[in-house]
Amino acid sequence: MSIYAYIPHNDEEKKAALQLLGIPATNIYVDTADMLKSAGQGNGSAYRKLLKRLEKGDTLYIQSFDALGFNMREILSQWRELTKDRGVDVVVMSSPLLDTRRAKKTNGSLVADVVAEVLSYAANDMEERHRKNQKAGIERAKERGVHCGRVAKPLPENFESVYKQWKNGEITGAEAAKKCNMPVSTFRYRADRLEE
Repeated sequence: MSIYAYIPHNDEEKKAALQLLGIPATNIYVDTADMLKSAGQGNGSAYRKLLKRLEKGDTLYIQSFDALGFNMREILSQWRELTKDRGVDVVVMSSPLLDTRRAKKTNGSLVADVVAEVLSYAANDMEERHRKNQKAGIERAKERGVHCGRVAKPLPENFESVYKQWKNGEITGAEAAKKCNMPVSTFRYRADRLEE
C-alpha cells in the first residue's frame, strides 16, 4: 500500500504540506496549467501517470474534489473509478467528510456512497458558482467596454434602406435577407440590434 497525492496546479506550499503528512516527493504528482490546457477536457499528464501507478489499497490525497475534473460528471466518474473500480482510498483534505478510509471503518460502502452524493452536490455547487462568477466577469468586462465574443461582420451598404422597407412592411424578412445576402436569422438579429 502506497500513499500518493495529486495537485492540479503547481503550488509549493501544498507540496510542502503533503510532505509533512509523510508523502514522499516522488509520490506527489503535479500538473501545470499548460498540461491541463493541452489535455483538453480532462486531467493532465501527471494525473494520467498517477492513475497508472495506483493499486488497490493505496491512498490518494487531493486538496479539493475539483482536482478530479472540470465538471460534476467528470469528478463523479473519477471518484467512482478510484473508490469502487480500483479500490483506492481518497482523502479530500479540504473536506474531512470526504475521506473513504473513515467510511470503511464506520459502515463500509453505504457511507462511501453517501460521500459520493455529497461530492455530487458539492461539484454541482462548484459548477453553479463558476457560472455565476463567469457571468459576473463578463458583466464587469462589458462595463469596461471590453468586447466579448466574435466581432460582427460589417453590415452591407444597402442594409439600412432594406431594413426600412422591411420595417414598413414593403418586403418580407426573407426578401430583405436575400437583398442583403445574409440568412434570415442574421437579418432579423441585426435588425433587432438596430431597434435597441
